[in-house]
Amino acid sequence: MLLELSYSDFHIIFACGSGEMPGLGICGTPFVSGITSQLAGKSVSSYAVEYSASISQASAGPGATDMTKHVVGVAQECPNTVFVLGGYSQGASVTDIAIGISTSLGVGEYIPETLAPRIKAIVTFGNPLKLQGQTIESSSQLYGSKAIEYCNLGDPVCGNGFNTIAHMTYPTDGSVDKAAAQAAALVQGGEDDDPFRGRPIGLDIQNIVQTQGAMRLQLSEQKWLTANDDKDRTRNKRQNWCCIELRAGIRETFHK
Repeated sequence: MLLELSYSDFHIIFACGSGEMPGLGICGTPFVSGITSQLAGKSVSSYAVEYSASISQASAGPGATDMTKHVVGVAQECPNTVFVLGGYSQGASVTDIAIGISTSLGVGEYIPETLAPRIKAIVTFGNPLKLQGQTIESSSQLYGSKAIEYCNLGDPVCGNGFNTIAHMTYPTDGSVDKAAAQAAALVQGGEDDDPFRGRPIGLDIQNIVQTQGAMRLQLSEQKWLTANDDKDRTRNKRQNWCCIELRAGIRETFHK
């Protein structure tokens, strides 16, 4: 059930992209609908960040201030409400600034750290922060584990590419729907059912072991380490491991 009022179980605050008309925008509108359908039986409300979304990108700071003030106001009025924050394109920069990440697109007020436990998910599409070699996951200790970040291959706004269409297809290529499902899992205190969602596919850790000469780590010991190092597997949020043994004419490979 989607409510217009802020008082609800879950409150979604979303900032649209540059040049969009006031409102949730091309990503925010289907995202709110998607997460609402995922949270059947719960009350969901939404708020579109009020800012000019200027093509010059100079409005990200004021947008962050509006997002911050809205979070603080609703949090005070509705002590049981929890939040999902998000943005598309420049709206992603609005979100970055509001959660305390420094960007090249200005400054604004940021959300007090005391409210961090009530912010359950941070969702961005086409975030310019990635052009600085950063992500929310890598830049924020408070919110990194709550980040759901999508950047399409070739997107010039986040991926340093040249395909303008790639920046516009998040609502139609499945990204928004996937993000809604992932955010719904986070706000309900669970984990996303697909740990690869929104992440590049490949090996997390590859160990190459030479079992002859100076490096005499036995393959059996390496197998044990690979199978039992839960700390690294948890930190990487995936379990795709590979170990290769190198010795004269023989290679043994196993996966975890």
